[in-house]
Amino acid sequence: MRLLYGVLVGLMGLLALAFFRVQVLGSSTYQLTAESNRLRPLDLPPPRGTVFDRNGAIIADNVPGYAITLLPAPPDSMIVTLARMAPHLPSLDARMERLVAEARASRGIRPVLVDPDATYEEAAA
Repeated sequence: MRLLYGVLVGLMGLLALAFFRVQVLGSSTYQLTAESNRLRPLDLPPPRGTVFDRNGAIIADNVPGYAITLLPAPPDSMIVTLARMAPHLPSLDARMERLVAEARASRGIRPVLVDPDATYEEAAA
């Protein structure tokens, strides 16, 4: 019987040692994991609609906006693409070299903003 109690006390000691190792010695590792599990970003779209002031005048309205971007490519290919877009976008001819230089500066990582405020017809063309 003493042997059985000794084995049980030994197993409880091993269990207590394992708990101590996980909870005290490994707490920093598990705390980082717990923090990343606790915070979950949620995309909450803002309410949309017309905004009025206290007198009923419109101060903000919904207006569709279109931005035309171009994925960076070799300069020759970008110039050809921009030349095909030029008839549909006013003043693009003057900005072609700057857009190609901007694409080269971003090293092909970020899209180049061709027109930040295009109309639907310009974006569809």
